[in-house]
Amino acid sequence: MLSDSVCSDEISVAHSAQHVMHCPHCQSETFLGDKFCQECGGVQPAFEEQSRLSPEFFLPVLANHSKLLFVSIGVCLAVVLVLSSSVLYFGVTADLEKALSANKLNDAVVIADRLNVSRFGSLSGREAELFSDAFFRRAQVFAANKNYQFALADVIKVLPSYSKHTQAMQLRTICALSFAQRKSVTTPMVVKSKLSETKSEEPRLSIAAQRTNSTAPIGKLQNNRVETQLNRTEAQRNPIEVKNSQSILSKRTNGEALAVSTNSQKDEVDSEEADMAVYNRHLADYFMRKESRSSKASATSEPPSFSEWVQSGKSEF
Repeated sequence: MLSDSVCSDEISVAHSAQHVMHCPHCQSETFLGDKFCQECGGVQPAFEEQSRLSPEFFLPVLANHSKLLFVSIGVCLAVVLVLSSSVLYFGVTADLEKALSANKLNDAVVIADRLNVSRFGSLSGREAELFSDAFFRRAQVFAANKNYQFALADVIKVLPSYSKHTQAMQLRTICALSFAQRKSVTTPMVVKSKLSETKSEEPRLSIAAQRTNSTAPIGKLQNNRVETQLNRTEAQRNPIEVKNSQSILSKRTNGEALAVSTNSQKDEVDSEEADMAVYNRHLADYFMRKESRSSKASATSEPPSFSEWVQSGKSEF
């Protein structure tokens, strides 16, 4: 009996020794099912992983690292946006090469603009070469057809890294000078046509005035009859004085009318010549500014014609 009891005690002690553990914080004995140490109150290793997965562990971590979390989310969104844009416009370069090889320059320019938008305006390498080539080739076609305004708008978009950049700049200067010369030639023709129109309208106005005078109302005719009767009575009284006064008045009115007409025509011609000189000076300054700008400009505004400039108030452009 004693031997059986001793054996049972040894078995129970050995079995309990298997379930006894030590706290990693204070090295005191703990049992297998204990979550906290009875001496120091520390969490036992078996329950630490479960506590990390619980919301009580995540909330303090999120509160302490909120800025880092927002930055990481922003970076992920930016990466997704760049990847999606590159996937959407993956075949743009290939389409541009096909359009240029088929000499479809209008389609090539449209695809080049789309390529520039997809790369956020920063092109390099092969893409920059194709972009510049599309605009340069179409500018050459416009210049050959003497459409210098459209040629100038295309050649300005050529990038500095283009292999034919010097030729593009030469074409740009030629188009600018040709466009300026055409503007300076067309403006005097417009002025001459306006002067001829005014001269041709003068006899028409005089004829119209005569017609209006001939078709005057009856009341005015009656007044004129009364005035003629009074003039006749005055002529009968003193005919010599009346004739002299009428001749003097007619000469004065004719002289004043001629002086006013000649002075007005001279003033119009002088003012138009001065306006034309100012317009040519503004036009030369305009193209000098366009040449000094960077070649990454996307578009150019058309300078106004002489008549449009005069109607807009003769302001600088």
